[in-house]
Amino acid sequence: MSSDEFFTRGHKFSKLMKSANISEIVKVEACYDSIAYINSLPSGLENDLYFVAWAAELPQTKLSKTLTRTSLLVVLALVKRKASNFSVFAFSQQLSTWIIRQPKALAESAGEVLARLWRWDNGSLEVVIGREAPLASVKVLDSFFKNILNFLALTECECNSIAKLFLAASGNVPWSAVTAASRFEDDMSFKEQAAIIKAILSANNQQNADVSLVSRYQMSSRRKMTRTKK
Repeated sequence: MSSDEFFTRGHKFSKLMKSANISEIVKVEACYDSIAYINSLPSGLENDLYFVAWAAELPQTKLSKTLTRTSLLVVLALVKRKASNFSVFAFSQQLSTWIIRQPKALAESAGEVLARLWRWDNGSLEVVIGREAPLASVKVLDSFFKNILNFLALTECECNSIAKLFLAASGNVPWSAVTAASRFEDDMSFKEQAAIIKAILSANNQQNADVSLVSRYQMSSRRKMTRTKK
């Protein structure tokens, strides 16, 4: 496997996906072949230029539900690689805007890709969430948050960034953000819950409410543990 081969495969894939004379079945198969190929590449191998050129046109391309889903999986494979060419496009916000606008039927794939993009560039995604959340599918947003919260243990910095996401998705209304966060308490440890809630309130100068709110969550968690033991 070489950089030149990566470049050539991307060129062929992009050309095939743009062709109006190629059936959807063939295009779907090409997506899965490309996913397998991209996932097999050694880390650090560059030259995803044509794959990026294809991805850059997705927001302006009319696709069926099936082809959109497989295209999202190709994008996910590219995001996981964090290649330099792809990063330039990802940071433009065009990609995440297109993804968050996907229907609820594609929520699982869309949420996973958004979560990966957030770990790559959480500042840009925060802007997109704030702008698109009122019109986005609730299932897409739920999938996004679940993928973030279930992705290994969260650092304090990540908890602060997630708090900003909940605020952005809630129109910067702190108590709405806290309510939104509470819906995912099963996806967080108590320590993560407390850190995220504290960050939400601190960001909006609501620190006085912090202690009582965290205590409420602690009591809720204890009640859950008691019910589970029984």
